[in-house]
Amino acid sequence: MATLHNVTALFSLTFLLLITPLSSSSSSSSSAGVEVTRTLVTENVVKDICYQSEASGICLKLMKSIPQIGKVDLEGLAQIMIHMGSNRTHQTLVRLHSLFKKTNDSVLKKRYAMCSKLYGLIFDEFKEVSTSLSNGEFTLMNQETWVAVTFAIACQDQFTHPPSDPSRVLMQGLPTHLYLCNIIFIIVKMLNP
Repeated sequence: MATLHNVTALFSLTFLLLITPLSSSSSSSSSAGVEVTRTLVTENVVKDICYQSEASGICLKLMKSIPQIGKVDLEGLAQIMIHMGSNRTHQTLVRLHSLFKKTNDSVLKKRYAMCSKLYGLIFDEFKEVSTSLSNGEFTLMNQETWVAVTFAIACQDQFTHPPSDPSRVLMQGLPTHLYLCNIIFIIVKMLNP
């Protein structure tokens, strides 16, 4: 199993390497005299996204699980990833609240409380990412996604010293957050070359 250090190092490296041009299918439409290009999500686009991701196998499996994948453009796919990130964040929040109530260890209780605050902020950040996507503010979208990543890692860092998280909920959840955010970064790069 990958350690937290390896996962975050891979994520950081992948983020920095997102400068490679991509091939894609696109269609154009004109709105108020402004040319708007919509990149359609084809099998090749999915492969381009996933092969740039830090875990291409997981990415491909995730993409194949999305029933509407062939019916959306890149903005639609980004919105799906944001929605998945929000749902995953909500699930983690529910687990954290439950762990907080069940534990008698004061150190763990404090850590779960801090992580609950951080995951609440992540949930809010995904709302902001969605708004930025809708407004075509791709640079802001990247910044907001990075904030969500930073908060998730900050939560995980709460458990670098004993006692560890006996439920392992955070170690299991962090890679998923990072993978989803990584895919969002890749899609933003495709939307805003």
